[in-house]
Amino acid sequence: MALELKAPQNFRVSGRDKSAVLSWDAVSGAAGYRMFFYDGNEPEKVMKARYAQGCSRTILGFTNGREYFAEVCAYVNRDGNEVLGERSKRVRFVPISLKLTAQKVVCLDLGETAQLFWEEANRVPQAQFVSDSPEIVSVDALGQVTGLSAGTANITITSENRQTFTTRVEVARSLSTRSSSAVMMFTGDIMCAVKQQRLGEGHQHDYHDTFRRVRSMLSGADLAVGVLETTSIDRAPFEFEQLRLHTGAPNCNSPSTFISAVAEAGFGALVTANNHNSDCGAEGLKAAADEIRRCGMQNIGSLGCNPVMISVRGIKVAFIAVTMITNNTGWDLSKSGFVNPNAAYSREYFTELVNAARGMGAEYIAAYQHWGVMNSARVRRSQVEEAQFMADAGADLIIGSHPHLVQRFSYIASADGRRVPCAFSLGNFLTTMNEMQGNRDSAVLRVELTRTECGISTRCSYIPCLTEDREWGEEIVPVYPPHSAESAASLRRTREAIGKRINCFAYRPKIFLSGSVLLGRIFSQGNGFRLDKTGMRLSQLSLGCAKAAPAEAVPENAEPRLRLDMCKDIAGAVKDSAPDYCAVDFYAAAALACWKFGGEVGEEPCFFSNYRGFRAAEWFKSERDSFTKINPPFGENIWKPLVKRYAEKLLSAVPGGRIILFRHQLNSKGAKGSELRNVPVKNNVNRFMRAMEDYFISIVHPMTVDLAGGYLMADSDGADYEPDYYLDCYKAAEKLTSGSGRTSVYIPDEEIWFGRVMKYYDSMTARAYQGWLLDMDCAADQLIAYTSVDFISRNCFRLMKLKRSGSTDLMYVREFFADDPGAGELISAAEIINALLNGHLDRSYEFFEPAFRGKYNILRKMVKLLSAEIGASVKEDSAELAFLLRGKQQMKRYVAALNRMTLDIWGSCVSRESANSSKDAYIGTYIFKQAPILAFENPVDLKLPEGAEAFCGNKWRRRTMQDSFLRSGDADIKGSESQWILLDMYDLICRMADYKGSLFEIDDFICRTDFYKSIQKDCRECFLFEKRDMKYCFEMITRFAKMILEKYGEHIILIKTEPKDRCITLDNRLEQLDDDGMYEIKKKFISLCEERFASVTGCYVIDISKHFYASDSFPLGGAHIVHYEDEFYRQTGEYITEILSGSSRHVFSTVDDNYLLLRNLRLKR
Repeated sequence: MALELKAPQNFRVSGRDKSAVLSWDAVSGAAGYRMFFYDGNEPEKVMKARYAQGCSRTILGFTNGREYFAEVCAYVNRDGNEVLGERSKRVRFVPISLKLTAQKVVCLDLGETAQLFWEEANRVPQAQFVSDSPEIVSVDALGQVTGLSAGTANITITSENRQTFTTRVEVARSLSTRSSSAVMMFTGDIMCAVKQQRLGEGHQHDYHDTFRRVRSMLSGADLAVGVLETTSIDRAPFEFEQLRLHTGAPNCNSPSTFISAVAEAGFGALVTANNHNSDCGAEGLKAAADEIRRCGMQNIGSLGCNPVMISVRGIKVAFIAVTMITNNTGWDLSKSGFVNPNAAYSREYFTELVNAARGMGAEYIAAYQHWGVMNSARVRRSQVEEAQFMADAGADLIIGSHPHLVQRFSYIASADGRRVPCAFSLGNFLTTMNEMQGNRDSAVLRVELTRTECGISTRCSYIPCLTEDREWGEEIVPVYPPHSAESAASLRRTREAIGKRINCFAYRPKIFLSGSVLLGRIFSQGNGFRLDKTGMRLSQLSLGCAKAAPAEAVPENAEPRLRLDMCKDIAGAVKDSAPDYCAVDFYAAAALACWKFGGEVGEEPCFFSNYRGFRAAEWFKSERDSFTKINPPFGENIWKPLVKRYAEKLLSAVPGGRIILFRHQLNSKGAKGSELRNVPVKNNVNRFMRAMEDYFISIVHPMTVDLAGGYLMADSDGADYEPDYYLDCYKAAEKLTSGSGRTSVYIPDEEIWFGRVMKYYDSMTARAYQGWLLDMDCAADQLIAYTSVDFISRNCFRLMKLKRSGSTDLMYVREFFADDPGAGELISAAEIINALLNGHLDRSYEFFEPAFRGKYNILRKMVKLLSAEIGASVKEDSAELAFLLRGKQQMKRYVAALNRMTLDIWGSCVSRESANSSKDAYIGTYIFKQAPILAFENPVDLKLPEGAEAFCGNKWRRRTMQDSFLRSGDADIKGSESQWILLDMYDLICRMADYKGSLFEIDDFICRTDFYKSIQKDCRECFLFEKRDMKYCFEMITRFAKMILEKYGEHIILIKTEPKDRCITLDNRLEQLDDDGMYEIKKKFISLCEERFASVTGCYVIDISKHFYASDSFPLGGAHIVHYEDEFYRQTGEYITEILSGSSRHVFSTVDDNYLLLRNLRLKR
């Protein structure tokens, strides 16, 4: 077959470190490209082939210094086959690393030795090797490393050219040996008695709602086990149909639907060793066991299911169930085929079961025993004696049932020294019994197993529950916290009965806080933990010091935090506290100063935390001259040894699996109330904090919470987070301490995220900050951004479902919800948004009608398309009319009317927001960040980079800067067809940058761009009036005024913008603004320029800003442009409307006196 695809031209290959970078020119008609690689020693044999979609690829997997060849060809797919085109010429390349490189990670067993391999420019240079933890890994002069103890060490390799490389060496690393935990729950008797069956008959014996209040609790355990004290065979009379057997024994037979409801409640196994398991004979016993298995549960006890081995989160647990109580049912159970079908207890039988369990590899044995006296809260001697025997025989946990009341919980000392938990009776988990006051009380035993080096450890707690009557049947409800007088009485009875040897699961884990005040804010979000704040506010750099303060310097009555900071005994403090977990963060170490004491040459200094308690200490005051305050970041040679020692001290007191590291990251995006704003970024703090966190992790291997990247800062200093961050971290801590086995949380909580989107929605959409909270490549987030708050509220569940799916294309929303008849509104919105984003107005009115009715945000895109199409500015509230007028005769008249009400803007955001507040005004050309006095100066001699990457990805900012540099304002208005112009002079008093004599306006956003950073060394910040004298300014503002007058005639509106030194905060308080010392100068300068412009043009003047304060309710991204109270914009908008409609007056200076009166009264309250 003749080749149709030509060989790719300009094929280039560059060797890199163990890789190659390839590029070539595109081939017309190609579906993709194939690359072929050859070893220089075997040039005729293809060593590997790879595919590429585009015209460049980086391929890994080559050896540095070795010769290779490569060629490329295009291909097309034809009839399912790949047809290759003509191949390029072969190109030779040699991979090379110009920098020193070696293995990044080496893993060793204890005692194992390995050789490091290093190279530089394809040769092996002379090198020196240093281990930062020689007690863990040693390294000799030839680069051989040996693992001496478990842990992590970093080997620094230094070549003869002084280049360095660090290899991490892990010794005895095994993530699988991390302590694994499992949570099991055990309940007492589960019954379906006469009353419940009778009520259940009215709804087809559906008992699912009985468990609805405890379903999430039981399902949250790794395994839930209960005692099924009923049999279940649908072919025999149920208990409500026949109360007693012919022998007079109870007929505890329930519908099979009851067992399916128990399974759906979250149970994984049911105990059938009890005195009612054979109420329907061998057939009934077998039917119940079969139904248990059919519903996905394990049968424990009867019919030979003894012991039953279950792997609970990897821990092998054997379950044994026996009964000391049997009923005289009269049934012959020998037909079952089992020697002991109902699991009747004897010591010999129990010993056999324990031995069998150990033989099956059980790590833990849980034994159920049906014993005691019915309706008795007193534990009988026989129960105590048999519990002792069961513990001595090898049971690790004993759970009792049958008394129908809660009995005490205790620990039994076994013969081999084990401490065996024993719950003599957990009561009735589900019953209609009312014979005794406590018949309906129960305790769910919660057992947390943890595999440690010493075996399986056990932690027990209980959840008190109560069976309550409902019109439709019975319902089990937890009673902590109590919700009624009845539940409070039940809780009191259960607590008294079970005793003080076990805690209610309301037991709160204890957390030792070691780090900044951010930890305190996290754990103040709920009451689920007990806190020891001794280590809070203390820097790890202080606690990691080898030397402490002199013993005589520590006051005898020193409060615990000061004592810890001075004595440095973090291990002792944690051991004394005996916490369940330790929470750590490094913000205090990374961001706050320390006090250095001593530290002569060659001597390690001693650091102390900089907090009020230490500064108030007598020793600090008396030795003040010996202390030096030092600010972070600190050199690696200082902080690394201190963090390492701190980590080692901490590990000596609590295992790494019980340490939670909260990783923080300070953001440049912030929020105040519901308003989004920019805040100063603290990259140095972030880098230093991340370095310490990474090093700490390498030593400790803690659990981690890393959620900060998605959250906003809450103060102007950028040192505090929005409240939801702390809530999310708190919930993460709950997950990590729940026994679920999780070791890391790094994805923000979806419900919290959605709440934040709703909270900031108006500010986000008004300021086009969607990227702060939304992923604009995700279909769900696009729907959120381009619709409305009401739409989001109605469709929140479907939006969350779509987001979880990862769907990124609006075109597939219809297909995704194809089986959801209620998703029509969401599907329609997706198709509207997709059409408008792709510039399509060629759809029917009915197609777009939901957007008009719902006032979707995507109408902003529609008005741009309509404005371009009809040649006049369209506003969102008139988009529907403009759309319907398309192609109609009335359109010309409508466009003419629009043009009469369209005004250009030359000025700050004050003019723009004022125009937006006018119901009749339409914005035409908008000239922004171009101070009128600079309008006729030469362009700034700078070429802006292409694309938006150097401008934080913001294309609009790049265009604004480009227009500002070009001084394009005069050209822009000359090309405008608007009859009106709206101006303000605030740009005259904004910050400027002087670049080689040329001035341009800057703000915080511009200063953060990579472009500005690249020229910052050649710029000097200033104000315009510092660089241009008044004579020049007077002449330029006059020239500017004449130019505007020539273009717009009498259709000129000037908004006077008085600078402010005070603002109204979000909580309606008057606050002083930062004074740069230029306030009065700015005020006078702008006023002179405004008066000169007004006198030359005779324009309309709106002069009401003097009546208003600045407002903190609408920040403008740190642009240093004052934003006035909302009433200012409302009033200014009304004046603009009046002027456009034909006003006879030219000066507007009055405001609503009642508003001012009310505002002032609020501020004085």
